[in-house]
Amino acid sequence: MSRVKTKFGRTTKTDYVNQMTNLTVDLVSAPSWEELCSYLPEFTTATWRDKADEGDIDNREEIVKAIFRGEMLPTALETIRVTFLIDGLDLIDVTHLIRHRTLSFSAQCTADRDMRKDDCMVKPSILVNEEFFSRYKEIVDAAKQLYADMVDSKEVSIFDARTILPRSLSNFYYVSGSLKDILAFIKTRKDEAIQPESDNIVAILMWLKLVRQYPALQECIDMDIGGRDEFFCKTALS
Repeated sequence: MSRVKTKFGRTTKTDYVNQMTNLTVDLVSAPSWEELCSYLPEFTTATWRDKADEGDIDNREEIVKAIFRGEMLPTALETIRVTFLIDGLDLIDVTHLIRHRTLSFSAQCTADRDMRKDDCMVKPSILVNEEFFSRYKEIVDAAKQLYADMVDSKEVSIFDARTILPRSLSNFYYVSGSLKDILAFIKTRKDEAIQPESDNIVAILMWLKLVRQYPALQECIDMDIGGRDEFFCKTALS
């Protein structure tokens, strides 16, 4: 039984959408605040205890907040596993995502899944330019049609046929990592001076989902959204 739907002989179809308004981020898995408070205090105060089961801890929430602020054992953040679903990525965005090698990924396949009906994620600057957008669509439509023709011929494998497709087609990725590494990703990709707008939006949406899950993050960590971009300032030519 095939895990994918065959589309041999079907026509191509492309919806051209504004990527900036169609990027979505969902937090699909994360421990609750109660779960964090149930084990992190013991994990991070183990250094000072004579025995593993020594005494009760009555200021659990304050200890977790101190961990968020970086005032206690930093490896505690590595024990908090969170998983996101990010949809609406083009292949440029994908390459930026997977550069963060401490994260784990599950990708939408292109090897045995027929892509003739996939959406195209278009940047706003192209959408608002009538001439360029018209030419853009001609190229994408032609590439999609050639892809379908090659796949339908069964003379070219779907592995090879996909190489004609543009990098602007939509992709979704599951992204999983420790809270420590996810926060590092957000801090890197929120940089408006040196990162593309799509990266900025993904980073901000991830931060908003985390703050909704753990409101204490907002009071403990200054993410400085829209503020000074230190990496750009340090590396820019004077």
